[in-house]
Amino acid sequence: MQSGITHYLKNELFLDSLSLIDDNNYWEYNAQCPIPYAQSSMSNSIKITVKLFAAYQEAYNEPELILEFPENTPVSQVREHLIKQNPELEKWRDVTRFGVNFNFVEPNTPLKDGDEVVLIPPVSGG
Repeated sequence: MQSGITHYLKNELFLDSLSLIDDNNYWEYNAQCPIPYAQSSMSNSIKITVKLFAAYQEAYNEPELILEFPENTPVSQVREHLIKQNPELEKWRDVTRFGVNFNFVEPNTPLKDGDEVVLIPPVSGG
């Protein structure tokens, strides 16, 4: 069974089934995500902001996404969803750290409505 997860993308990003949803240039599209946490009813859904850095930002060409997931979805499922949408991110799966509301967290940390999530791949440079 698959259930939809809604993305809200700021600025123009051309994806299937795009539609303008407000005057702030947010666009919406529905994506199918075969993760166990997406199988529950979306009536108890939460919206989170995902700040994108490094490879994640390059893959999406956006600094942030606003995503909708079922309540209590583990933060690791955000990574899984982003990798499913952009398979080139697969190489970062095992080395990405998670932050929620400015704190590093474990992959199984449940998300709440309004959380700000960051996925942090390894960085280098000077």
